[in-house]
Amino acid sequence: DLTLNKGYSRFVNCGSYDGDTIHILNSKFGKIQKLACFEPEIKIFERLSNYLYVNKMRLAEEIHILPCAVSNVNRIENFISGNGLGSRIDENGTDKVKAVSLDKVLIGFDPTFINMDIEGQELNALYGSIEILNFCKPDLAICVYHSPDHIWEIPNQLNTLNLGYKFFLRNYTSYSLETVLYCTTKC
Repeated sequence: DLTLNKGYSRFVNCGSYDGDTIHILNSKFGKIQKLACFEPEIKIFERLSNYLYVNKMRLAEEIHILPCAVSNVNRIENFISGNGLGSRIDENGTDKVKAVSLDKVLIGFDPTFINMDIEGQELNALYGSIEILNFCKPDLAICVYHSPDHIWEIPNQLNTLNLGYKFFLRNYTSYSLETVLYCTTKC
């Protein structure tokens, strides 16, 4: 029910899981120009990679896929593996994962839409996307249910950038799970 102004032609999917969101995007909007996917869970990354490879001709003209978490800096982080469900960067994690900043790895990508469902790293990932947000002002779909504070911290952080974003909150269950903040600008 929302009108997002930038469209989906250059789509960034942070926390891509096995391609479920990309499948929905493709079924509604068809082939896009560029697609960038980030999935740190190795077993799930393999499923995602296979899905993208098999469907590459109908999904996007250009596809980038990285087995990385998205955060505010490029570095190795402790990670808790949950086989795709609840996998996350966590200081108590016993696994390791490469975390990246979108500003540092999407050079020249110029996204029109960024989707984030990254198990509590959304605020950090936004800090690592400041240049992209300022330059491109992409539409955003940011999960705000992984931490109770995110429901106000994330829109407040985005609002301090003074980019002209309008905010819309949608919940897809009767609980706080699956609560998504959508953001769009006029330009």
